[in-house]
Amino acid sequence: MPATYEIISRETGRVLFVQPLVLDPVRLTGCSMTSGSSVLTVSSTTALHPGMGVECSGIPRGAFIASILDATKVKLALSLLDSVSKKWTTTEEAAEAVSSVENRTAIFTGHPLRPVAGEFSVGVYRDEFDSTRTNPSYGYTLPSGPSFQSGLSVLNGYTDDGASLSLSAAKSRLDDPTMHVAPRHLTESWSEWLFVCTGGHIAHVLADPEMHSVRLKEITA
Repeated sequence: MPATYEIISRETGRVLFVQPLVLDPVRLTGCSMTSGSSVLTVSSTTALHPGMGVECSGIPRGAFIASILDATKVKLALSLLDSVSKKWTTTEEAAEAVSSVENRTAIFTGHPLRPVAGEFSVGVYRDEFDSTRTNPSYGYTLPSGPSFQSGLSVLNGYTDDGASLSLSAAKSRLDDPTMHVAPRHLTESWSEWLFVCTGGHIAHVLADPEMHSVRLKEITA
């Protein structure tokens, strides 16, 4: 019995998008998962598809099927905000069970509870200084103490010995070709709602969790 979902504006309550033909939830008993693993063992994967959400005690909330491994095993993934980089990433490690899951009932849905996050490139830049904080072209080294953002030229001051002034910090780069540091990608984060439809087709809908919400509209008999 396929379902229809609506994406709603949190601000106006207006329906922004309607997604029909989403797979009905699949309930499987006897599911198990080893602590520290993202592989879930089920009785059968016949009715399961990549992209389906997983709801089961002991499995991180918002996990979804990343791939079908064989007739009884699926690999899970989850999107989380990295506390260090402050970036959203989707990894299998994030979906690992914190404790062993044994003989549990799992519900697999056509719509995961959380959006799936990722990043895309919007260009490249070059670091001004290498890992030793020394400009490889000019030999200037950033001063110790506070840390500086990669790619910035920082003027820390001058040393006056009574006869001349000498630069004690950094010098701006002249042009990229003189730098011996590989370019890095500038990225922007994005997220999307997944809807697994009839036949296992995945509908990708751009998501803004702060502005949009998803609700079940109806289930077709």
